[in-house]
Amino acid sequence: MIKDDFAYRKEVYEQFAHAANAENIRWCVLHGIEGYPNSIGRDLDITCDTKAEGERLINIYRGIVDNHPRTKKMVIPSPIWGDRVLGISNSLDVAELHLIRPVRSAFISFKSDFNDINLVENTFPVSEFLSFSKSAVMPAMVNQKWRHKITGMPEKKHIPAWLIPAYQHMYNNDVLSKRIKLGVLVRFAALHPLKTLNNSYYWVLRKTQLDKYPTTPLVFLDCSDSGEVFRKNISCKMGKIFLKVICGDSLTNKQIRIHQGRQQLVYITQKRKSVDVELNEKNRADWVEMLLSSFSFVNKKWNTEHEQ
Repeated sequence: MIKDDFAYRKEVYEQFAHAANAENIRWCVLHGIEGYPNSIGRDLDITCDTKAEGERLINIYRGIVDNHPRTKKMVIPSPIWGDRVLGISNSLDVAELHLIRPVRSAFISFKSDFNDINLVENTFPVSEFLSFSKSAVMPAMVNQKWRHKITGMPEKKHIPAWLIPAYQHMYNNDVLSKRIKLGVLVRFAALHPLKTLNNSYYWVLRKTQLDKYPTTPLVFLDCSDSGEVFRKNISCKMGKIFLKVICGDSLTNKQIRIHQGRQQLVYITQKRKSVDVELNEKNRADWVEMLLSSFSFVNKKWNTEHEQ
């Protein structure tokens, strides 16, 4: 892993954020109630008000990735939870934009961290369970490695008065303990029992069928794998956004989640249930390059649309 392995994604994300702000689009970055980990996340999850604004954001991001001098490939994977665009640099750093489609009405407000001109306080539809308590942030990346500052919280008018004390730690920008998080879940269950049952069902479904419906699905490229084994691992996966190749030893699910920001190489799109390249022991060193080359049709399609 090279020293500046995150430089590409930082540049892309920062350019995108400034460009989106310049267009006066109402958008925000979503993350969990604990905030981002210290390591840099691989993708940038965002949401916005309308479908039209989402299309504008995607087009802005495509243009930035396409024009960045370090972009090696641009990949447009098939959407699962929302539209995605991936930029892959020459050093195989991945900058991925994920525009999450709102699926229910919950609202949050935020302020931009970039400058005083772009201070925004608005509401946005969000998509996930407990997302009404997820902070919306704008990335701040001025001469810093990478940080996210929690600057937004649910508007208090959307929270019952008896629930506000449970959120005080989040308003104070504190790290939440397991006890506090459990309290939030219990209070939410008391307030929304039917939603809790429904969300619990889908949570169990996703946990029990993780390989079938993955959120960050992976195929491990172990040092001892042969070309035939590697090809079989790819072919047996669903034809969705299923492949992230990791060079090295296999990791546990927990380790994957912890290190996913540093472990990324390649994705396969929906139309390809296998990779149409010849993989054998003699060209092991070229596997990554050959997989990247299989994305050329995606870039040609985007370049044609972009020129039009």
